[in-house]
This record gives sequence, structure tokens and C-alpha cells, in this order.
Amino acid sequence: QVQAYELEGIEPGSEIAETLTGYVEMCTKMFKFDFGDITFFDNESQLSFARVGLTDQIKEAILGKVYTPLNYAQDGTTAFLCKTDRSIGICNYPSLTKRTFVVHDIHKDETFKWMKSAWPFRCYVGTPLVTPSGLVLGTLCLHNLDPRPDF
Repeated sequence: QVQAYELEGIEPGSEIAETLTGYVEMCTKMFKFDFGDITFFDNESQLSFARVGLTDQIKEAILGKVYTPLNYAQDGTTAFLCKTDRSIGICNYPSLTKRTFVVHDIHKDETFKWMKSAWPFRCYVGTPLVTPSGLVLGTLCLHNLDPRPDF
């Protein structure tokens, strides 16, 4: 799927990378979330891209534990690509229903309690990115370090 749309080869700093990062940044600020990214899928993996709000605390908590880094933007905070197994990724859930998926508090949600030790975020919102033909390419994801029962 990802290869068909030539998304896997997106380079940090390219026009498409800047556009995608702009969308993530807008949503992260608009909804007041700590971190946002776009996740693209292939059959077995999810590629996380256009990351906004990647602090040293978040990097330390997720890189090498949940995600394998593939490349970085020069500033180290945006538009880098990393990969994780699709079967364990929370970002896969919106693709299954093709609807926005919200977890107000990951630590209290029975489905995601296993993530408590490996994931610093407490709240997750993901909305699927669907082509006109109905193919789910991935998700626009927002993550917050604190629970968000109001969202």
C-alpha cells in the first residue's frame, strides 16, 4: 500500500514532508496535544512520519523500545521516519474501522494496558487517512502525556 503511493521514500525537508508536517503541527496545536504524527501502513509495519512535539523525554521513552528510527530531520524534532510492527501499534486501530479512534486514558483502557510500561502517552486520538477508493494509507495521530477525559 505505502509503496503504491511512493510515501516510503519521503525525505525530510521535501515539499511533501513539509506539507504533512504542517498538517500535523496545525492539529497538534489546535487540539492542544503534546505530540502528533502521521503513520503510514504497509502489510506488516507502520511507518511514523511528520512528527511534531518530539521532546527529548519522548524520544528517550519510545525510540528503540517501541519504534526503530530510520532517519531524522536536521532539527531532530520533525519529519523523521521510524518503524514499528503494525500488530502492536495503536495507530492501526482507526484503520480497522475507518473512523476516528479515541482513547482518553491508555493506562485505564483494558485493550492498551500493556502499553503502560512502553509508552509515555496517556491519551491517543487517531483518524484514518483514506483514499477516494477506500484504501486506508495510515492515520493522523495525536498523543498527550496526560489523560484527556474532555476530548
